[in-house]
Amino acid sequence: MTHSPIAVLLNVQAFIIGCGGVSGVSQRAVDILARVLSARRQVMEDVGMWRSIVVGVALALSAGCDRLNDLTMRMAGWETIVLESHPFELRAQERQFLSQAALTSRGEVSVCVVLKTDAGEQPPPFRSAEFEALMKGAVLTATLESEAGRVYSLGLPSQAWKLNGVVSDGPELAACVSNGDEASIPEGEVIRTVQIRSDRPLTVLGVYWQSEPPSGGPNG
Repeated sequence: MTHSPIAVLLNVQAFIIGCGGVSGVSQRAVDILARVLSARRQVMEDVGMWRSIVVGVALALSAGCDRLNDLTMRMAGWETIVLESHPFELRAQERQFLSQAALTSRGEVSVCVVLKTDAGEQPPPFRSAEFEALMKGAVLTATLESEAGRVYSLGLPSQAWKLNGVVSDGPELAACVSNGDEASIPEGEVIRTVQIRSDRPLTVLGVYWQSEPPSGGPNG
């Protein structure tokens, strides 16, 4: 029996929704797949793209719900790279990180410090009491230097939670600083160094870089 690309993608969307009910796969993953479905005509016309999606989804299904979210994020152009996977204390003096992998701006850029692993199966409320207790009033800032010598500052704070941890295997709670929705860092800009500081001592469990297309998606 053969199935059209749209029929299979609709089944995958149902699987994602089911995963969201039992494993906490983010609603953002469903939204991303919905954008793929909305472009169904192009998907059907582009056989190569269709085959890639089928292969990728098959791999995700074989790995289970926990990895399907990661796949959809990559399909949408998200990039997450670990800069440090061991605990350390952030201070006012900037801590510099060099990545072996290229750090490429997709438009919206964040640098995140992991505050807690084994952080529960559901995201906590924004600026929760637990988050505030872990932060201890600290204010984070980050500075990026590109290969071209341009310098960018990240200062917009946010709270992040991931079911599938970046520096650990389980759920993680993190604090991030970003350039916000407005893409002040040109898409495609390659970052050479990342420096991050805290205005007061802050124990963190790791650091990661995350870049994604602006909120409107890869095509705005």
